[in-house]
Amino acid sequence: CHPFNGQVGFYTQWYNDRVFSYVRWKGEDRLLIVCNFDANEGFGFDLQVPAGILSAWGLEDGEYVLEDQLSDREQALTITDGKGLIRVDLGPLQSFIFKLQ
Repeated sequence: CHPFNGQVGFYTQWYNDRVFSYVRWKGEDRLLIVCNFDANEGFGFDLQVPAGILSAWGLEDGEYVLEDQLSDREQALTITDGKGLIRVDLGPLQSFIFKLQ
């Protein structure tokens, strides 16, 4: 996720060098991790999930529930025309470990 959201042509507004995102999966478990390494500023953005990850996870167009494993907060992953988006609002030094439900 990190290179995709920061690269030219796919740049996600407010995603920057102090934010890091990546995915991990094994068996049926699918995790999306997003971290803010800035101690003073929070950041909000619509994180793009690359089509290759959506395909590897077997996800099609629709809305999916992600549950943060650190807070039990739920967030929606919306896939439209093969493009995945999740709204992320990170406080200073905050991280989310979202698990696909």
